[in-house]
Amino acid sequence: MEDQFIIEAGELLDELEKNFLDILNTQSEESVLTSSTNILRVLHNLKGASSFYPYKRLTNDIHKTEDFLSTFKFTDLSSRDRESVISYLFDISDKIRSIINGEEEENVKITHVKAFDEIIKPHVNSGESIKQEHCDFIVVDDDVDLLKLYETSFSKLNYKFKCFSDPVEALSFCRKTPPGVILTDVLMPKIDGHLFFEALKNLNINSVFVFITGLDSVELFQQLDDAGAFAVLPKPVSRHFLIFTLKRALKYSKEKNITNKSMRCLMSHYDSLQKFYETTNQNFLLEELNKEMKEIIESSSF
Repeated sequence: MEDQFIIEAGELLDELEKNFLDILNTQSEESVLTSSTNILRVLHNLKGASSFYPYKRLTNDIHKTEDFLSTFKFTDLSSRDRESVISYLFDISDKIRSIINGEEEENVKITHVKAFDEIIKPHVNSGESIKQEHCDFIVVDDDVDLLKLYETSFSKLNYKFKCFSDPVEALSFCRKTPPGVILTDVLMPKIDGHLFFEALKNLNINSVFVFITGLDSVELFQQLDDAGAFAVLPKPVSRHFLIFTLKRALKYSKEKNITNKSMRCLMSHYDSLQKFYETTNQNFLLEELNKEMKEIIESSSF
């Protein structure tokens, strides 16, 4: 029975984190309210199920999280404040998952806060607005030491880039100024690389993705390739090959942007020409136009 609980709890946490991302990504107040309600429902179900099993602290931890969520409404928060809260909730979700997966409760420290103000105080700026610069690429990896190595390697290149150890922070950055290329680890806390990729795709952000992973799994490599990754590199990867792949990805991103702009321009003329052929009953020319457009789209699609 406990094994069944572990499976069900994992599914509930997956659903919980999906709703966290929905709140981050949506501009619709109705959608935020729906996701907020779903979060409380999932937490309640998780708390109820955990009370039947020998987790000394888990039920109480979930209850405290529910209490915290009752102190504010997501719809009243700015996008920046939402990001702070969601980052905090992702951290709690990660730690609950660790306990459920067998880590000793006394080794998992969950820091609870009583009110929303305690979350945003560390993030409050002096009042000056921060302008976010565009980057050619970003690097996302929860291994801080590895990030420093990446930073040293890439600093000699003539590109603007930024490193993130927190995928939630990286997601927030990309929503505001999408980079051309994203180099990311796969297995990370809060949001794994694949989920990070899907979240940006759902926002119609078409950054080129290069995954770097220590996981030795053909299925994972195939899954990421099928999802649209430009490259999947195994760790450890040589510095020279990583830079070579990065430059190829940046070139591909540039070509992709040029093609997309050209296609938008072409489509605007196509609409006018299509209407002209329709109103003048030149159906044979309309058929030829549609055929040519189909060939262009298929040959230039990324």
